[in-house]
Amino acid sequence: MWIAEHGPAAGDLAGTIGAAARPPFEARGVGATVVEVNPGPSGVAAADIVCRGPAGTVLPALVAALAEGGTV
Repeated sequence: MWIAEHGPAAGDLAGTIGAAARPPFEARGVGATVVEVNPGPSGVAAADIVCRGPAGTVLPALVAALAEGGTV
C-alpha cells in the first residue's frame, strides 16, 4: 500500500503475480527490486527475480524461507 500511495523508492520490493500482471516499471526505475511469480514466461523482462511456478506454491515457500532468515 505504501508504494501505491507514495510511489516506490530504492530498497522497496514490488511484485507481480500471474500471467496478466505487468512488472511495475516505475518501481524498477527508482531502484526497487521487482519479483515476478508466474508459472511460465510473461514476455516482459523487467523483473530482477523470477520465480517459476503457481503462486499457491511459490508464495508460501518464499514466506517460509524469509521467516527462517533466508533470502530470495
